[in-house]
Amino acid sequence: MRHSRFGADPSSLPSSTTRRNWRVRLSLLLIGCCACLSAHSVAQQRASIPQTPRAVQDGTAQLIGPYGSDQMLRLVFALKPPHLEEEEQFLNQLQNRDSPLFHKYLSEKEWNERFAPSAQDEEAVAAWAQSQGLTITQRYPNRLLVDVEAPVAIIEKAFDVAINRYQIGSAQYYSNDRDPEIPAQFVGVVHAVLGLNNIEVAHTFSKGSQNFKGPDYSPGRAYTVGSHLVSDASGKKTRIYGKSGGKSANPYGAYWPGDLSAPGGYDYGYPPPPGGGLGGPGHCCNPLNNPNNSPPEASIAIAIWGDFSDDDFHIFISEEQGLAWNVQRYFVDGTPPCCSPETTLDVEWSAAMGNSFDTSADTAEIHVYEGANAQFSTVLDVLNRALSDGHARVLSMSWGAAELYEVDRSTMDSHHAVFDQMVGQGWTLVAASGDGGATTDCADHLSVSYPASDPDVTAAGGTTLVGGIGGYLSEAGWAGGSYGCSNNDGGGGGGCSAYYAAPGYQSRPACGANSRSLPDLALNADWVNSPQTVCYQGSCQANGGTSIVAPELAAFYAQANAYLLYIGSIVGNTCGSSYSAACAPLGNANWYLYAEGYGQFAAHYPFYDITSGCNGNDITQQYGLTPFCAAPGYDLVTGWGSANMLQLAWMMNNFMAGDYGGPAITFSAPQPGRWYNTDQMISWTISDTSANGHLPNGISGHTADWDVDPGD
Repeated sequence: MRHSRFGADPSSLPSSTTRRNWRVRLSLLLIGCCACLSAHSVAQQRASIPQTPRAVQDGTAQLIGPYGSDQMLRLVFALKPPHLEEEEQFLNQLQNRDSPLFHKYLSEKEWNERFAPSAQDEEAVAAWAQSQGLTITQRYPNRLLVDVEAPVAIIEKAFDVAINRYQIGSAQYYSNDRDPEIPAQFVGVVHAVLGLNNIEVAHTFSKGSQNFKGPDYSPGRAYTVGSHLVSDASGKKTRIYGKSGGKSANPYGAYWPGDLSAPGGYDYGYPPPPGGGLGGPGHCCNPLNNPNNSPPEASIAIAIWGDFSDDDFHIFISEEQGLAWNVQRYFVDGTPPCCSPETTLDVEWSAAMGNSFDTSADTAEIHVYEGANAQFSTVLDVLNRALSDGHARVLSMSWGAAELYEVDRSTMDSHHAVFDQMVGQGWTLVAASGDGGATTDCADHLSVSYPASDPDVTAAGGTTLVGGIGGYLSEAGWAGGSYGCSNNDGGGGGGCSAYYAAPGYQSRPACGANSRSLPDLALNADWVNSPQTVCYQGSCQANGGTSIVAPELAAFYAQANAYLLYIGSIVGNTCGSSYSAACAPLGNANWYLYAEGYGQFAAHYPFYDITSGCNGNDITQQYGLTPFCAAPGYDLVTGWGSANMLQLAWMMNNFMAGDYGGPAITFSAPQPGRWYNTDQMISWTISDTSANGHLPNGISGHTADWDVDPGD
């Protein structure tokens, strides 16, 4: 039998008309096969992102079985900034007083036009996600994130992974079993796909808060504006200014905000009414009479997960007395569960330490961004939503995780991209350094916490404060206690970053040039020996941790911005060497802290140098690890130490707008060397001078409290 090239006997071929139709059908079949081959080839052009949790890779997580295929999950595609090196250079120039770009912050629109991922790249990621059956839930003006949700079965198919249940110790988790795959064309576009596991999540740093994680998935809208709590001060006598008599006089055996904000404590500028210091000239926190509430520069955003109880907040307010409040909720990625001890603590202490004691419009407005759970995907959405809304220029974060062990490189890179934009728009960021001492994750190695280790962030460390009645006696670095590292009693977090090099402001890095050192500042955090009062679940109780330090420092930065706005209203935008930059907002405050620490240019050194205490704990002892110890100057337990916040604000003003001219004093008095039988008048005049051509910016005064200032 003879065969044609198509394998058929010619005698068996159909008629000519039929033959032509058959050839057409054959041609279409061949074209279809080519398309199949092409599609198959494209399907093979995929790349994996290294995002399998360490515990799954090394077998610490024991496989139980598959996760429910119908279970919904929220994921986040985090896109890479296309000009990261240029971003970093720009951010450095923003804090260089000699740069023409000093404090020339960008608007959201300006930043996005210059640094955001391209619209084409973001659209391509969104289109691919939709083609895989993922539902887009949220996109942002800065194009850094694309949020999606889908059932597990669709997620597994889209990323070529299996989502399983695992057990670590007595707890169960879900996680991808291997690295997710994305189209190869996105390798230079996408940092990470977050939300594929709940093993690597953020942890809070306060007593009893570490187990509040939230549900795997919360239904509801991706973003909702919640309730608004607002009230003027009651006019009752306040406990503020150290009138509470210290923690020994407190029925809960803990400090009130007034003990820490008093002139004999950290002095947040709250002398008794009618007021001076930050509370007076700064009019915390609305010096320019912004309508209805404080301006963004003097407002605080809290990034957290979980809700708080209105009743608990009102108990705290009624106990502290004399406080105004202005608190706005926002819900991210579903409905957050109630009630989180960490959110409660953050709201209570940020409201108390950034207070006007007058009207709600003058006090620092607190914008509480509450995620539905502790997953880094959710936290990233929380941060980007706060940035996109732009209601504040100060951010408080009372959470973190050990670099590289609990949070991977791509996750840190994704968060850093949002932090960069925040700082580029004038935000000041604060994060707790952790309650695990030198071992953030309470494991057999030294580690530090992210995001405290991020160069964009002020790392808030912990101390043990010994205070008397309305006064400061002594302070030491917070050392681990009897409750142990795993119960957030491991001491103040500090050490050397394993991921970030020393930033420009750390010109004499304690860890060497290849590692950022932290913390930057520290305040009382020891919840066993020197606790602070928190009202939770219907009663007030002792608590603490570096989680309480973050909102306190955030409140200070809001006050400092208010003070700088007040100064600017008097002398205009005269900051920087060219005297043409706005003084507020502060932006990355670490530049000012280290400039003063190294150079000590301020008239009054603001830091309380802490020289005793090590951040060792039960884990460092178990594994023979060497913790860090406080020492004169900067150290890896307390940073530059704690501070007198009033003088710290004046130092920052001096850094940016200082005339470097001391006050000139002239006296008028009776002739010396003779006796007088009647009272004689002695008078003097104090006037400011300028030593650098800058406009004189006023006289800073002192009070009798400074006769016993421990920092001088």
